[in-house]
Amino acid sequence: MCIRYPGIRLGAFRRTYGELKESLLAELANYSYAQALGGVWNGSEFELRFPNKSVVMFRYAETILDATRRQGGQYQLLLFDERTLTPPDVIAFLESRLRSGRADIPVLGIRSGSNPGGPGHLAVKTRYVDATNYGKRVVKDVRGRTVRFIPSGVTDNPHLNSEYVDDLKALPDKLRKAFLEGDWNSFAGQAFDFRVDRHVIAPIAIPESWRRYNGIDWGFAKPYCVLWGAVDEDGRVYIYREHYGPGVGEGEQAQRLAAAETEMEVVVARYADDAMWATRGDAKPIADVYAANGVHLTPAGKGKGSRVTGWQRVRSYLAEGPACPHHRALGWETCPLLHVFDVCENLVRTLPALPHATTGDPEDIDTDAEDHAADALRYMLINLGAGPEFVIFDTATSEVVPAVIGAFGYRLPEYEPSPWWEQPAPPDGGDQDHDQQWWP
Repeated sequence: MCIRYPGIRLGAFRRTYGELKESLLAELANYSYAQALGGVWNGSEFELRFPNKSVVMFRYAETILDATRRQGGQYQLLLFDERTLTPPDVIAFLESRLRSGRADIPVLGIRSGSNPGGPGHLAVKTRYVDATNYGKRVVKDVRGRTVRFIPSGVTDNPHLNSEYVDDLKALPDKLRKAFLEGDWNSFAGQAFDFRVDRHVIAPIAIPESWRRYNGIDWGFAKPYCVLWGAVDEDGRVYIYREHYGPGVGEGEQAQRLAAAETEMEVVVARYADDAMWATRGDAKPIADVYAANGVHLTPAGKGKGSRVTGWQRVRSYLAEGPACPHHRALGWETCPLLHVFDVCENLVRTLPALPHATTGDPEDIDTDAEDHAADALRYMLINLGAGPEFVIFDTATSEVVPAVIGAFGYRLPEYEPSPWWEQPAPPDGGDQDHDQQWWP
């Protein structure tokens, strides 16, 4: 491209200069820095220049701050190596630098190479893999640009030796599927074993007796997420509705939430991100704005445990238990403790694509990934217990009381009430032990 279009500017990116040195620059050195084409390598500037004024600039971009260092610059072709390792917002900012100030220099677009996995996995899978049906068709994006996905398997490279292929075959299951088979539904570092064929179901009627809850993750520039969940008699959770999207103010979020519910739909508790109670100058806390719009929230209680504890709770619900009536009718012996209705598209889309963190606690989730629906799910499940556990709604006090499974299967609160004979008599003179909400 540099030879074909004099004066063109190419930007070649990876997260760090160290990664560039071990990949693109190492390959460039193998070809003597394109000397045969007149290329001149500037090692201090990491630039390859040509006599016709074309240039390839090798740059790093791991964060938005890194990307904004390119603000004001322009490229006519962007190259991303191992694209999924770079957060999507970094890619999006750099993509905005695609432009040309000369009619004789065209904007060629983006070329990327990558493996499954990393914080950009979902964005790449959605834009390139799913949209093109694994490369079987060419599509156009919102700007009219053609989008292609070219699958590349190990057998497509004639230069690889057989030992390398044998090494790939010996990898653990997720790594083997990703690197050997090119499976974009399984990748190294995948945080959750969420399977559409096991966890996702078509909507079913939810009995009024099932307790209902919300999990709420706040966002404005990034998407907010509200999940509705119902708990059946065996402690399974059914996620039956979601609201999701960016650019919605807190007042409108609350109004949308309330409008989505029917008159007969009673939500016992709405567990929300603790940050919604934070004060910002003279502005009301977000939770207060929700309350002013008739939606009262309960802090999810991050003090109950770390993020890692919450993610482990999610995994507990993703695990298998005795089959529910719905799946028993289909001949299943077991089914997950978490069922997600297929109308909850964003939870279904994002949860299986979340990777483990690459920095900090490896048991955490990479916060650069699209984790908003997962956070809302975590806020809900961390307050419901480890399944099958329940919470009890005390209709007399409108309080949510954590409960555990007691002897003989009775569900008892996690506190010890005073004996029935020390309790005041019911106003109507009824049977004391039947009137107390805590009594088996």
